[in-house]
Amino acid sequence: MVPQSEEGHRAYLEALRACAARLPSLRVLNVPGPLPPLKALPEPYEVALEPSASWVEKASELARQGHQVVVHGAAASLAVEAWLQLRQLADWADLSILLVGFRPGLAGAGLPPEAQALEDIALMRLLPPVQILTPADYEELVAALPVVLESGGPCYLRYVDAAPPCTHESGFRLARTEFFGPEDPEVLLLSYGAMLREVLAAAEQLRGQGTAAAVLHLSSLQPWDEQSVDALARRARLVVSIDDHLSSGGLHSMVAELLGQQASSTPLVSLALSHRPLPGEDMEEALELQSLGAEQIAQRVRRALHRLQAMKAEPKAMTNLFLQRNEP
Repeated sequence: MVPQSEEGHRAYLEALRACAARLPSLRVLNVPGPLPPLKALPEPYEVALEPSASWVEKASELARQGHQVVVHGAAASLAVEAWLQLRQLADWADLSILLVGFRPGLAGAGLPPEAQALEDIALMRLLPPVQILTPADYEELVAALPVVLESGGPCYLRYVDAAPPCTHESGFRLARTEFFGPEDPEVLLLSYGAMLREVLAAAEQLRGQGTAAAVLHLSSLQPWDEQSVDALARRARLVVSIDDHLSSGGLHSMVAELLGQQASSTPLVSLALSHRPLPGEDMEEALELQSLGAEQIAQRVRRALHRLQAMKAEPKAMTNLFLQRNEP
């Protein structure tokens, strides 16, 4: 994972301006907080927010008037602090409001504890039918923006402006996934968002040491491609979910629910944020302290495989119980 970049931020602002040129009904609200400069659109696109005003009330008012509303704010402000207000909107499902959450997960390292969003995905999953998009880099972010604005309805977009760690497939769609590695992997690594860089590097290390590791990157968590996850999990010996989020309510919970519904016997291991607040002064330091760097991921996967090998003679149920701990 790499620090946020000026190049990525400029690309996002250009994409936003392009969307405004096509969508005269677009309106943008900038919620005060730890945000980069966002003066990108002239009036009437950018709507001033009074200091004492509720952004939830203003955004919902604009959406009811037929506008497509983009709200920029810290992920903790949009997804955590305002969650109850959003839940109380009786017409939430009908409102075209895009919440762009800045500094989610590990990107919140160095912020005060109350400004860190380590449970944003879990909370947004409780507000159906909100779409949850988790791009890996600014190329995916820019590609996702017009798609979600044209889809209508509420959406939560985790902002990331890191440089691309790989070449992406052309075009963006909801429930998009990208697969990297052997078709019949021994280990399937599931990840989303800015963790893709570390997970790809970990998979390469594992393959270099003789373990057939593949990566499935999820750019969208709601809706999500559960068919691909289920099919690949059935072919793997071990599934590992990597969350830039607390383990509860994030990707690990989603995959555990899916494998349980499908009566899958494939063991599942969770690698996720384990400390609240985040340790470290910046994203890179927090990544290492949470044992989520590429080398650390590869080491933890190898340990899980060794334990699985050692437990071959044990009942399968005991194997699954053992491996579902958060610390492999």
